[in-house]
Amino acid sequence: MSVYASRIVNDISCHEANDGSITFINQSGGSGTYDYSIDGGTSWSSNPDFTDLTPGVYSLWIADKYDHGDYYIVNSAEVIHEPPPITIQLQPFNRSIDEDTNTTFMINASGDNLSYQWFVDTGGGFDPINGTHYAGVDTPILEIIGAPFSFNNNYYMCVVSNCSSINSNHAKLTVIPREPVLRTIGNNGTTINNNLLMY
Repeated sequence: MSVYASRIVNDISCHEANDGSITFINQSGGSGTYDYSIDGGTSWSSNPDFTDLTPGVYSLWIADKYDHGDYYIVNSAEVIHEPPPITIQLQPFNRSIDEDTNTTFMINASGDNLSYQWFVDTGGGFDPINGTHYAGVDTPILEIIGAPFSFNNNYYMCVVSNCSSINSNHAKLTVIPREPVLRTIGNNGTTINNNLLMY
């Protein structure tokens, strides 16, 4: 009886991971001992498991270990696929808002099974965002709610990841302070500006 086998193929899990695999299964026929090739019989291995494969086309053969003339072509054009890289189509851009108002930073990215995390740099480097005045810190849209003047000159970026990651551009937030409120007190025209008396 001539040799026979089928196979299990696993595509690459992540862009540039190079962890594809091919395993020959259900071997039968011949002497019962086999050699395997994934390059059309150019090279052979007694191990039916091939791992750490790069994307490409493979020619899968099985042969009787003692007679390579008794072979079977499992698939002459088996393709190992690779997921696309993460790409960012829309980067966050600078915002300028009045104190105590709202704004958003947005990112649009493509890739498989993406997750998002926004970071802020208040002057000492980027850290994951937490605390009040923020929403959507793990989504494509970061919301800033009632921005205090202390947020002026903050920089924001988003890290987009699956099994790899990519950083967005940095975007600056400018917060414009409220105009001081002037009030007239008394008949002599004395005014108060942020608790400072002026005559």
